[in-house]
Amino acid sequence: MLAQKEARKYEKAESVLLETVEELGINETNTYILYGEPQVGKTRFAIKLAELYAEMGYTPKFIVTEVNWGMKYGGKNFFDTVKQKFGNETIYVPKNIENILTLQLPNKPFLVFDSLGSIIYDIITHAMQFGRHPLSTTPYAIQLSNSIVYKLAAQIAALSGIGIFITHSTTEIMKKYRGAVEKKPAFSSRALHAVTGIYFMYIDNDSRKKIKIVSHRFDKSLEGKEIDITDLLS
Repeated sequence: MLAQKEARKYEKAESVLLETVEELGINETNTYILYGEPQVGKTRFAIKLAELYAEMGYTPKFIVTEVNWGMKYGGKNFFDTVKQKFGNETIYVPKNIENILTLQLPNKPFLVFDSLGSIIYDIITHAMQFGRHPLSTTPYAIQLSNSIVYKLAAQIAALSGIGIFITHSTTEIMKKYRGAVEKKPAFSSRALHAVTGIYFMYIDNDSRKKIKIVSHRFDKSLEGKEIDITDLLS
């Protein structure tokens, strides 16, 4: 009985995943930004996508700069989950952020970068420890994040891959979101020139339970419908 229940749950989640991918239009050679509130499920959603595209012949690759990967979620952390699903070699944790610029991706990669926002935060925080003012370091941090997005997006396109860049939403989004996206993801908007689509993931304000995702451009009104992906991440 329990096995049948789990099977039905898996089939429902698989159906939601396929519907979501079709609605968002995630296509070969393109790069996407996935952002939203902390712990809304961005990384879990990206791992689900990686599973689906691995079945289609893509090679999952995870670049991890986010410290929360070591935290426990459902008894496991993300390192354990990804290694179990895809193997140890699929995870790259750079010793130095600049090393990302020299990273060579596999053929037909499905890249998950988690997260862009942590790069800028880490650089500024490190500088502050040595008495430097945050504003003096911010231009370099933004330039580096731009370079990383451009470099990896070019590789992804050349290798017929797909890229998912995860970042946090700005504080304004978390406070003001009421059915429309009013601000952009928390990293330099210039990097968005290398990006095909932007997806905002959030917990429904009414129920505080349903997790939804919607596509948009940061400088335009919403495009596409909101999709409930609660069953996918449960």
